[in-house]
Amino acid sequence: MKVLLVGPCPPPHGGVSVHVARAAEELRGAGIDCRILNTDRNAPPDPHYLSVRSRLELVRSVLAHAQRGWTVHVHVCGHNLKAWILALGCGLAARLGGGRSLLSLHSGMTGRFLRASLPARLLVRLVYRVYSRVVCVSAEIRDVIERLGARGGRLVVQPAFLPVDASPGAPPLRLRNWMRLRGPLLSTATGFGPEYGFELLVEAVARLRLSYPGIGLVVMGTGERAAAAKDLVERERLTRSIFLAGDLPHHDCLSVMSCSALFVRPSLADGDAVSVREALALGVRVVASDAAERPDGTTLCAAGSVDDLVAKIEETLSGPPPHGATAAPEAARALVELYA
Repeated sequence: MKVLLVGPCPPPHGGVSVHVARAAEELRGAGIDCRILNTDRNAPPDPHYLSVRSRLELVRSVLAHAQRGWTVHVHVCGHNLKAWILALGCGLAARLGGGRSLLSLHSGMTGRFLRASLPARLLVRLVYRVYSRVVCVSAEIRDVIERLGARGGRLVVQPAFLPVDASPGAPPLRLRNWMRLRGPLLSTATGFGPEYGFELLVEAVARLRLSYPGIGLVVMGTGERAAAAKDLVERERLTRSIFLAGDLPHHDCLSVMSCSALFVRPSLADGDAVSVREALALGVRVVASDAAERPDGTTLCAAGSVDDLVAKIEETLSGPPPHGATAAPEAARALVELYA
């Protein structure tokens, strides 16, 4: 079996790109020939993936692989028109090449976007017809696609979580020196768009500092609004309490999580949030908003409510850690079985 994963690849390290890289590792470990076709046209050449410089070059590469018997698996966020156009182009190329094709939808904002975009809703119907299977990381995304007319049993719900190293090692020195002087230590993996709830988290830390003067929060992630996030932290005089770590390699993210007393995910809209499952698998307490379905072991807070976020953080810090229920190897087996 040969599988071509089409999607973004680190860096930067985000939910979809990390999943694509991890999926490639798992498939190769299972003896499957696997390549990554990086959809980031600005990505530098790298032996870990195939690079393209245009959408036409991307489609041509998908077609060539399909003609040589590769199964094509496309990964997109699903919450913008560009994602659906890319999905349609790659799906048509795979079908023209005579190969099997799968599509994974990752973003919890997919439903909101599709409800607001008629062109995208029309594209969904076309896209669904050209793929052998469509994988949704949550039941909510599946329900949205079904309501748009998806029929035929090709939809499947499968979280993007894959097993993590239970002993990821120590964080980078610059972080380690900062973290050892803070307590309790919180961490989050986030972007800075309005859907991530970063502003709520900043306000929560400001309130919690009254009860926990030594509190520290490590923020892992980057994005277009990173400069505005830095300005907000400085304006609220929280530079001693909040460390903006930027884009970290995945193993460093896991290291920071494993050293944390609590992992926080205050998003206002979400997909499956792989980072939540990873933190639980590492035995770390998690507080996450109820904006999406969460795995067992998560303490839920009301999305958009800083009062509830603060209350649940305080409550969870004093509770027992989870038992790593999401670390089962079934996730890796389920990935391989997608291609059966």
